[in-house]
Amino acid sequence: MSVRANGGFTALSALFLSLLLAVAAAAQSAAPIRGVVQDPTGAAVRGAEVTITSGSERRSATTGEDGSFSVSSDGMTAATIQVQAPGFQTVSEPWTPNQGSITLVLPVARVSNSITVSSRTPIVLSDATATVDVISQEDFAQSGAFALDDVLRQVPGFSLFRRSGSMTANPTTMGVSMRGVGASGASRALVLLDGIPMNDPFGGWVYWSRVPRTAVERVEVSRGGESALYGSDALGGVISVQTPRFQNFGLSAETFMGSQDSPMGSMTGTVDIGKWTAALSGEAFRTDGYVPVEPAARGSVDSLANSKHGDGSLRLGRSFGSDGHFFLEGSMFGEQRRNGTVLQKNSTTLRQLSTGLDWTSAAAGSFAVRVFGGTENYRQNFTSISLDRNTETLTRDQSVPVYQVGASLVWSRSVGAHHLVAGTDMRKINGETDEIGFANGRTTSRLQAGGEQNTVGVFLEDLFRLSSNWMLTGSARVDHWSNVNARSLTTPLTGGAKTLTPFPDRSESAFSPRLGLLRRVSQNVTLSVSGYRAYRAPTLNELYRGFRVGNVQTNANADLHAERVTGAEATLQAQALSSRLHLHSTYFWNRVYGPVGNITLKVTPALITRQRQNIGRTSSQGVELGADYQLNSHTTFGAGYQFANAKVDKFPQDTTLVGLLLPQVPRHQFTVNFNYSNPSLVTIALQGRYMGQQFDDDQNQFPLDHYFNLDASISRRVRPGMEVFVAAENLTNSRYDIARTPVRSIAAPIFARVGLRFELGEAHARP
Repeated sequence: MSVRANGGFTALSALFLSLLLAVAAAAQSAAPIRGVVQDPTGAAVRGAEVTITSGSERRSATTGEDGSFSVSSDGMTAATIQVQAPGFQTVSEPWTPNQGSITLVLPVARVSNSITVSSRTPIVLSDATATVDVISQEDFAQSGAFALDDVLRQVPGFSLFRRSGSMTANPTTMGVSMRGVGASGASRALVLLDGIPMNDPFGGWVYWSRVPRTAVERVEVSRGGESALYGSDALGGVISVQTPRFQNFGLSAETFMGSQDSPMGSMTGTVDIGKWTAALSGEAFRTDGYVPVEPAARGSVDSLANSKHGDGSLRLGRSFGSDGHFFLEGSMFGEQRRNGTVLQKNSTTLRQLSTGLDWTSAAAGSFAVRVFGGTENYRQNFTSISLDRNTETLTRDQSVPVYQVGASLVWSRSVGAHHLVAGTDMRKINGETDEIGFANGRTTSRLQAGGEQNTVGVFLEDLFRLSSNWMLTGSARVDHWSNVNARSLTTPLTGGAKTLTPFPDRSESAFSPRLGLLRRVSQNVTLSVSGYRAYRAPTLNELYRGFRVGNVQTNANADLHAERVTGAEATLQAQALSSRLHLHSTYFWNRVYGPVGNITLKVTPALITRQRQNIGRTSSQGVELGADYQLNSHTTFGAGYQFANAKVDKFPQDTTLVGLLLPQVPRHQFTVNFNYSNPSLVTIALQGRYMGQQFDDDQNQFPLDHYFNLDASISRRVRPGMEVFVAAENLTNSRYDIARTPVRSIAAPIFARVGLRFELGEAHARP
């Protein structure tokens, strides 16, 4: 009996020991905790700290280049995964055994620029050697400014040819300048809408109203020469506007009523049906505007500067395979403006068709193809105004028909530590100015002048990760620009022979390299340096179309050649206070050879005559400083400053201009912003902007005084997806200088609006 009991006990002990060994073996073979950390765009976040907590047990890991991590799960039955990375909000999620691989998405910290940005290939901003600012959809909606260009003025270094905004200004003054390389009606920065140029094909200016407010997902502003990737127009940088893409179904709408009798309605909607996607967007706006001439100088011819515009687009897309997408989009835009006198007005009608293909193969890499084309007709009246501003007579009635077609192909692929990008693009533009001349109220002549401009370029870029803390970026591009079939035909309308002046075909080539080196000194400190060359070909407008503003006549010049810049920059970025404080500083230096400027030829009491000419050499150097601080989850502060010393270095044709400041470039720009965002309570946003003194002319005779401007908005959610808002531009009602022609023009008074926003569905930036 005792033997049997002892034998039974021994058997039970052996069975229990076997079970323990089996459990231990199972624990030892338990699958590790695996996962991937991404940012909101789906890009990998490398170097993120992953902490696994289970009771008193804590284990950690760091994500690799592909954002992945793996941590042993031995002895864990449940745990919490916490992930943190500089520039992102901390995320915590529960984990249970047999859960499989987990994907954790880190929301971007509000004060951070550590997100994926779109160059010719998407890159993480912390790896970019160029200086890039990102304006999110939230920033755009909460801005007190209405128009896109006025929102962009919060980026230090961004400026337009005139201080006035697109809501009431002539569109030919909407040329973008950055870092003081010189302001002009033709942009010295390329503006893209979903990768397709927005710069006017004839004149280079930008119609900012072409993008409905609800169709702005985010805007990326890259400062510094970018011709190495984008060719002509990117001499001073690139501004990339991206529209949203909803999943399954989405609708975003905004409407308001503003002062100066200014109603607006904007809508963007998307629906997915299987592999097909349809997106529709549109906007309508008008304003009575204001009288731009200062009260003391007004006469009977002075009237309201106002505008109205409407635009719409339809985009159809289809996905194929696992990584392919095709789209076809048609858009229309039209606007009408009165320019502040009885007879001066302009209008634009623009139609565009675009198509594209995106495809990715693990073996071949990623391909992006874009093809676009369209027509435009711009009309403008010019007048002569008496010195007492009580008499106005028509001098020119212009019509500018334009046709363009363009295409691009971009390929990218990672090969070891290298990420290669290569591509080609082209653009063909045909346009002319067709104008009727007047004298004493009677037609005198007809002038037709224009031609065809062709540009083609090829480029290559290598993003080479030397190590986890070093990144080398090298890119180079070759462009060929030609101007053909150009001529000027003058036909007298009062009798006489026609005069035909053919212009010889001309062509130029440009080599645009860029080299950048980035060093990650620590997890919170990054240094980068870069050097580049860039160029811009003169537009058909600069070559063949003259214009008049007030009593200033500016003539065209068919002999202009391309502008070229050599530049460099050095940037320090740092984060502190648990990534709540982000600081950056940049020193930049640019030397521009042959920039196109409006040079004064003759001055009389009734008329100032200027001509576009290539200035020998100009320079711009200075610093940019920025700080963003996230006080808590609801409150952020930000500030930015730019000092730019931009002047004429050399001009043999007129040595009196040497040493003078470049017109339309202030030495000092300062911005400040405050945001309190508590969706359950209220959202308050303030944006302040200081602009130092600048000059309106090449001879520095017409100063534009410094000013401070304040915008504000306040909004409250009334139900999920719906909020009411009140916003105001120029809250202090400052009537600062915007132009001297030589009559002083002043800024618009306070522009207040009250409205409603509605959103259904979750939007994401287009790939």
